[in-house]
Amino acid sequence: MMTGMSGTEIAARFDAANEEAIAVVLGPAREHWRTPTEAEGWPVGVVARHIGLGHELMASWARTLHARAPFTGGFDIHARNAEVAAQGVVATPEEVAELLRTGGREVSAALAALTDDDLEGEVDFGGRTMPRAMLAEVSVRHVESHVASILAVVGAEV
Repeated sequence: MMTGMSGTEIAARFDAANEEAIAVVLGPAREHWRTPTEAEGWPVGVVARHIGLGHELMASWARTLHARAPFTGGFDIHARNAEVAAQGVVATPEEVAELLRTGGREVSAALAALTDDDLEGEVDFGGRTMPRAMLAEVSVRHVESHVASILAVVGAEV
């Protein structure tokens, strides 16, 4: 867990991870767009789209942290997006890159708005108690882990 980071610092890490995702999608992932990944078992294009679809949820989590409101859903991003992925919907690299850009701006803004107080203490997240900062940082780990999965297929580094 990344500890002691501000909302602005988490947003910067998210931005870097999201930019890498866009570079991978528009670069080496193209040639392997329909090749399944080992980790998810979905085609590269579906995994890339899954990252972008997750941005809406990540932004909502950050806004909920900032509002100090209770979490009422979206506890398992993979279950939510696996349904879409199972349909095998593979958008083009350009469509996925735009989804990453658009959603990424929302996540980044929501993370940057988090104050130190917003990140202090713990939160009940679907019956699990977890550090508030750790939940904010899920946005970064979600992108990084799926990009790593794609890079394992394409055999490239960005």
